[in-house]
Amino acid sequence: MISSMESIMTIFLEEISSFLSFLAADLKRHPEAVKALGPELAARITSLTANVPVDVDEAIGGDVDL
Repeated sequence: MISSMESIMTIFLEEISSFLSFLAADLKRHPEAVKALGPELAARITSLTANVPVDVDEAIGGDVDL
């Protein structure tokens, strides 16, 4: 029996996959729309993630395509 959380995660992953497929197709059709991050946004991202611990050697859980 599949738990409610597993069902929610399955639906979530299907939705994310669908969105990423849409995004990939759109980027192929309109590569000119890709823009670099501005310095203000890059600084904001850096400030928001400054205290988030990251272990680059830690395994990523689940199926991952890189």
